[in-house]
Amino acid sequence: PPVAPATPAEMRNPLAVSAVLAFVFFVACVDHVQHAAALPFLRSLVACDTPPTPPEADGWSGSPKCGKLDLVVRDAQRRDGSLLSILLLVHLVAAPLMGALADRRGQRLVLLLSVALHVAADLLMALAAVIGAPIWSNVAIYSAYVLLGSVSKSPSITSLLGSLVAEEERSRVFTL
Repeated sequence: PPVAPATPAEMRNPLAVSAVLAFVFFVACVDHVQHAAALPFLRSLVACDTPPTPPEADGWSGSPKCGKLDLVVRDAQRRDGSLLSILLLVHLVAAPLMGALADRRGQRLVLLLSVALHVAADLLMALAAVIGAPIWSNVAIYSAYVLLGSVSKSPSITSLLGSLVAEEERSRVFTL
């Protein structure tokens, strides 16, 4: 069943609003750390014929399988761009579907589903870092980005905040 609008007593509950805002902040921090860790990981996947230089040497490529710094950086940035494109394209399709699901089943359920998909994507990225075979690492990381693209938290969070906050307070809460 859809979530009913908040009662006036719930709208004045700063704890509920603070909890949602804390959740938004936490998810934003996790997203930032996840993306910041992706580029060094992508550099480690690059392989070439040039032997790698030791990590303590100047001009270390960041890849244990390739010593050409320019090739490693270029390939990692290409992969990063394709991963972000996949994420945004999947998000383009998934956001309206998640919004419709939130309208039918409620924002809280969609938020929980989004968090579960986000955790699954994080586990896939961790698995990609552990897997030794490059093809399976690529499959795991691309699958993780497809999952991340399907996670559409923003409409649910905005809708949930809108139902928890009185109309005259919404502009102040949404600017946070």
